[in-house]
Amino acid sequence: MKIRSLYIDGFGKFHDWQPPTRFGDTLTVVVGPNEAGKTTLLAFIRRMLYGFPGGRKSLNHYPPINGGRPGGRLEFQGVDGREYTLTRTGVRGRPSLTLADGTAAKGLNPGSLLGPCDRVFYENVCAIGLEELQVISTLEMDEIRDRLAAAGAGNLPVRETATSLQNAAGEIYVVKGSVRKINTLVAELRDVEEKIRAVKRGQGEYDEINRAIAQESESVRATVENKKTIEEEIVYLKALGRAWEVFVEREEALKALQEIPEIDPFPAEALENLSRIETEIQGLGEERQNLAGECDHLREEVARYTFREDILGEADTIRTLERKIERYRTRVDDLKDVQREGEQQQASLAEILKSLGGDQDEERIMRFDTSTPAKDDLRKLRDRLTKAESECVAEQSHLGAAEREAEAKRESLMDLQGRRRDMGDLTDPETARRRLGLARELQSEIRYLQDLEMRLHAIRQEEARVAEIRASIHSARAIPAWPGIVVALSAVLVFAWGFLTETLQVAGIIGLLLLAAAAGIILTGRRETGSVDHDEGETLAGQREEAERERSVREERAADHVAALGLASLPAQAAADALVHALEDAVREADRASELDTEIVRAR
Repeated sequence: MKIRSLYIDGFGKFHDWQPPTRFGDTLTVVVGPNEAGKTTLLAFIRRMLYGFPGGRKSLNHYPPINGGRPGGRLEFQGVDGREYTLTRTGVRGRPSLTLADGTAAKGLNPGSLLGPCDRVFYENVCAIGLEELQVISTLEMDEIRDRLAAAGAGNLPVRETATSLQNAAGEIYVVKGSVRKINTLVAELRDVEEKIRAVKRGQGEYDEINRAIAQESESVRATVENKKTIEEEIVYLKALGRAWEVFVEREEALKALQEIPEIDPFPAEALENLSRIETEIQGLGEERQNLAGECDHLREEVARYTFREDILGEADTIRTLERKIERYRTRVDDLKDVQREGEQQQASLAEILKSLGGDQDEERIMRFDTSTPAKDDLRKLRDRLTKAESECVAEQSHLGAAEREAEAKRESLMDLQGRRRDMGDLTDPETARRRLGLARELQSEIRYLQDLEMRLHAIRQEEARVAEIRASIHSARAIPAWPGIVVALSAVLVFAWGFLTETLQVAGIIGLLLLAAAAGIILTGRRETGSVDHDEGETLAGQREEAERERSVREERAADHVAALGLASLPAQAAADALVHALEDAVREADRASELDTEIVRAR
């Protein structure tokens, strides 16, 4: 696995932060002064890989002091070469593992990508921090060796494990023991080997029996094959016996076939022509039978009639009379139709006269002007009457629709007025929205004040932790004064040696150098132990002061909103949420009331 980049939403002093460049394929070194966040960054990587500890554990949980939610993202490349993104949010947030394109990595989890490297091995070997170094510095050499071996073996206690393995081996096998497990098994193994040797001694007899069995098996196999061959021959002979009569009949049929003379082949369309001719013959036969029946019937009729020669001589005259009689009958039928039509016209005329009035008769009707101009005037008058009737019907329809619409508007107006009276007196929508805006701003200010309180609390905890770490670091790196004293004593001894040996000049130079070195050592120790690095706490102090100033500004804004809303004091978060919900309902009621007023004005 190779970590490519990371993003911190909220963790310790980091908020909405990611490195300026992605991590390369080689070693990446993170450099920064004290309190820059290197340990915080290491803790973030640890907890992104193996999860955030619970709130009850006595650990530094690195609460976000600059805002944001605990957690972030970790981008890395797996052993399969694909890019993954691991996302965690807080203790209870479930980790989300996705591919580089944003799709979920199905069937995978962070543990499967980390392989056999568990949390203990990673924190003690792969990602050692200041706390682990402080723990190791208090241990003896053997304990350090055991800790390192345990870290490489996954936090396995080496000494206890070695002792346990020796005890277990002693229970299993001892060279001079007899009641141990392996000793008992060795004795049983010897008994089994003796039995095997006894069985091998009878191997010759066993081989003879096997050879005899093999010979008998071969003889039985040959006998079975011979029996199978004989049975196949019997079946073949029986089949020949059954087929002999059929064979004889076949030979006789072949001889008879050879004796039949050859016949010329039929033409290609012979069968079709034959079928067609047979069909024609059958049709002609049926037609002949029908004609024969008709002839018989005509002969019978001729036999029943008596023919007069004088009448037969007037055959043409009779045919002419028949045609005239037919025309007469047709004209009689036409006359009947005309009479019926005349009666219908007479009845229609009577109905028309009746509709025109009782004093109208045929004579007066005949005196009417039926000229073309009169007909045109009558047609125009009829058209005007028809148009007037249509317009009258349309106006009556419009009048009914207008009356129904007016009635519906009156009912709607009464309904709107009733609904408006039920709503009572409400503020105008602009005032309601202005109060809602103030309430929402107050709600956000209260939430921000709570976040500031949490941030100040986290900063104070971080300052306390920094003070502890600074005290431990200063105590560890303080330079004692005794080396300077030893060097100064050496300078005094050099002066004394020069005085005694009369080489005071050389001894003076050496002594002065030693005194200068002693003074430098003593001054350096005092400077390291006495000075206080005020710059180390300036970052957290500045953040705390900035948070306090921002809290005072936010409190003043919240007080202004409280006064504008007419509240007695700054409400709690739940009360502010309830106030926002109530004002949202008031805005909706004011909007509905305004809409009802507009509809009432429009309806009037």
